[in-house]
Amino acid sequence: MNTIASAIAVALTVCAGALVAGCAASPARAPTCSEYESTNVVQRDSKIYDLINGHGIDPNASAYFDSSDGLYGSNFEAVLNKIDEYCGVINGVQQVTDNQSRSIEGALDWSAFKK
Repeated sequence: MNTIASAIAVALTVCAGALVAGCAASPARAPTCSEYESTNVVQRDSKIYDLINGHGIDPNASAYFDSSDGLYGSNFEAVLNKIDEYCGVINGVQQVTDNQSRSIEGALDWSAFKK
C-alpha cells in the first residue's frame, strides 16, 4: 500500500510542477494605455518587446504588413506606432488621450504578423 501511495504522491508532484511551469511561461498582462503612459521610455520599450515576444514574433524582424500602412522597418516599430495611435499619443509625446482603461493589446491585429 505504501508503494501505491508513494507513486501517487510522485505523480501529483510532477503534475503540480508542470502546472506551475506552465503558468510561469504564460505572458504577463499587457498594460492599459494609462499604465503605458505612466512608465518611462525604457520600461515602455521593455513592455513592447515582452508583448511581441509573448505572441511568438521576432521584434526585430520586418514581418508586419498592413496594406493601409505599408511595411515598417521592424515589428517593434510597427507595434510602437500602432500602440501610440491606439492610445492617442501624438508625435511621441506620452499623453494618452484615447482608450485609457483599455489594454494596449487592442491596438494590434496579431494575425497581420508573420511568424
